[in-house]
Amino acid sequence: MLEDIMETDISFLNKESTASNFGKMLDSAGNGDIALAILNMVYQVIGMLSVFAAKSKNLDRVIVTGNGSNNPVGKDVLKIITGMYGIEFVYPVDAEYTTAVGAGLSWNQQ
Repeated sequence: MLEDIMETDISFLNKESTASNFGKMLDSAGNGDIALAILNMVYQVIGMLSVFAAKSKNLDRVIVTGNGSNNPVGKDVLKIITGMYGIEFVYPVDAEYTTAVGAGLSWNQQ
């Protein structure tokens, strides 16, 4: 976290922002710690790519679909990104099935 290397916030980045993934890993870290760190990193990448894509189109909302939409760790990460960048992440009902529904609808139109 930035607070590990800085005493104050930097611009819009608060001290709780990630400075480096796996930068402060302890030898005592277990498999669960590593899995949580990977999930955090993956959802940060997903969130930031979504922010860049939305802002490039002057949008302020991103719809999250697929099985990952039900992940509580991911939702927490995306909530933090919402607070930092003002992009709202929306989770439709039954979002985990949207890929299959889209594929089915696409197949039906051919």
